[in-house]
Amino acid sequence: MTPAIGGGRWLDERQVWVPWGDRLPRDHRTLAAERARPWPGSLPDPLPATVFTAPVAVEVVSASGVTVSVDDRGQLTGTPTLLIETGRRRAVAAWAGPWPVIERAWDAARARRAHRFQVVDADQTAWLLVCEQGAWHAEGRYD
Repeated sequence: MTPAIGGGRWLDERQVWVPWGDRLPRDHRTLAAERARPWPGSLPDPLPATVFTAPVAVEVVSASGVTVSVDDRGQLTGTPTLLIETGRRRAVAAWAGPWPVIERAWDAARARRAHRFQVVDADQTAWLLVCEQGAWHAEGRYD
């Protein structure tokens, strides 16, 4: 399989696998057209170098030790000061967000509402995080 970039709001949606040798000029045009479509809420370049295909559960905690979340108005419930990833505690040096991603609001069964954040830890590793329904996961890492 050969990796290619398609369209989508989420990084894992943009990863397209094409069987080796099957990339015809028509496939290139199809993928380019898919990428060119408007994708409100998609992440602009530069994209993270590492994209996690399965969500990596993380926790974002405020100085008071409470998990940070995003309320119904899109406001943070606290200031991110600690990122906990696979048991490792990382101090948050800088952060930006939230940027809402709202999908299919008209379809209650398939609706999705999440908020993206970029977080830089004390080791200067940059992360792309998502807060969805109060739970956090890492979507990618800027290596």
